[in-house]
Amino acid sequence: MEKVKNKYLLEIILAGALLAVVAYFGFSNLTERPHIWFDDSLYMQMAKNLTMSGKYGIELAPNQFTSYSYYITVGFPVILPAALAMKIFGATIWAGRFAAVMFMLVMALAFYLLARKFFGRLTAFFATALLVTFPPFYGNGKALLGEVPGLAYLFLSILVWQRGHEEKNKRRLIIFYVLAGLLAGFSAVSKPSYLLLIPGFALMLFLEYLEHAGKYWQRFAAWIAGFFAAVLAWAVMTIPRPFSVQAIKEMFNYYYNSRVDTNILANVWPNFERLFTDGSAILFLVLFVVVLVAFFIEFFGKRISIEATPFYVFVFLSFLWWLKTPGYYRYFFPAEIILLLFFPASLKVFLRTIFGAYLGGYFLRVAAIIALIAFQFYWLIFKSFLPTSGATKVISILNNDFKQSSEIFVLNSPEFAFGIERHNFSQYFYYNPVKTLGENALLRPPDKLPPVVVCNVKNARQVTPDFKNIMDENYRKYYDGGSDWIFVRKD
Repeated sequence: MEKVKNKYLLEIILAGALLAVVAYFGFSNLTERPHIWFDDSLYMQMAKNLTMSGKYGIELAPNQFTSYSYYITVGFPVILPAALAMKIFGATIWAGRFAAVMFMLVMALAFYLLARKFFGRLTAFFATALLVTFPPFYGNGKALLGEVPGLAYLFLSILVWQRGHEEKNKRRLIIFYVLAGLLAGFSAVSKPSYLLLIPGFALMLFLEYLEHAGKYWQRFAAWIAGFFAAVLAWAVMTIPRPFSVQAIKEMFNYYYNSRVDTNILANVWPNFERLFTDGSAILFLVLFVVVLVAFFIEFFGKRISIEATPFYVFVFLSFLWWLKTPGYYRYFFPAEIILLLFFPASLKVFLRTIFGAYLGGYFLRVAAIIALIAFQFYWLIFKSFLPTSGATKVISILNNDFKQSSEIFVLNSPEFAFGIERHNFSQYFYYNPVKTLGENALLRPPDKLPPVVVCNVKNARQVTPDFKNIMDENYRKYYDGGSDWIFVRKD
């Protein structure tokens, strides 16, 4: 009994140490000039507006909000927790970052527990060590984006599904399955690319149905009810009204090709080449190949867990999805995290098949994993770079020096709009290369131009080609933050 207690104590200490690494690198530099991404500033605006005004949308002009915001590509399972954090701590950048880091911690814990369920304690520890030393985990996780929250909900969903399998009380069992379906739905609607989870979930339910010869239909009904409750809530908040086939078509066309590439197939070959020429893509390819080979070995040996089905399907579909994109590695980041979950166990199968049980099953596997952990940890400490910006300085100036201004115009730089405390601003921005929201106030007649303009100059020139002439003729520079400028009317 004492030996068992010591074993669990050691596990708690090791798992706690891994979570401590996430907390340390996650919470570090949250208040020291944090960089605000274009995308996550929009999501933080959604959370802020929900907290401060009760509006689920973007404020484009004083007290004028968008509605049914399908162009904001994260769902309410990401926005609502961030809004709660802002309700508690105030509508600040720190509160938005706090919500993001809490999602990271929840995801890391669920990752460990799921790996433990699938593969055992030691393999779970190796997999989680790979996760917490993986630099993109922090680069993508510290911003309020949809990738990490979606994975957190996914891992929790499968954990709750497994717990439902073990439950003997029928009432509690149904509750577990409803909750598993609800969490799965939260994951699927966290961002559009996570809708690729749906085929994997459908296959998991079908295989479970076959395994039990059609029995226990209440379980499936409970899961489906929870899943569609989440999807229906997302649809109510997201789908444009009035409902029309054209509106639905426009929304899904945007999700399929949000970058508006004229020929998405032209991206496939350059992305394929990246898999052999760029370090990040090469790592993804190595993980993918090892896990894929192990999958087929285990599949033909009939050793694949039904609960693993959504992960394998999602990784494969995400890889195909990434091939058609402009090649941003953030798009295969969720699949890469899942590959890290399966990699230690898959590497064991892979190496044992080639080198035999002892050499391949233990020595080479442990050496390879430790080497990868050490390399990632070195890169995380010494090489990884999270950009900073002067957004917090600009926001402070706007709130202190221009709080009485009749209008502050934010040009294609929503990171500034988030921090303005009063409803004395309007904004105009491109949410993809051809679609805009708001009014470009610089195109007004000279006597109607806004008194204050704030922008990232590079972004401003992208949307207003005559930007320099307009500013030179009508404005003087009030603050120069390098790329972030504030202008005031000359008169």
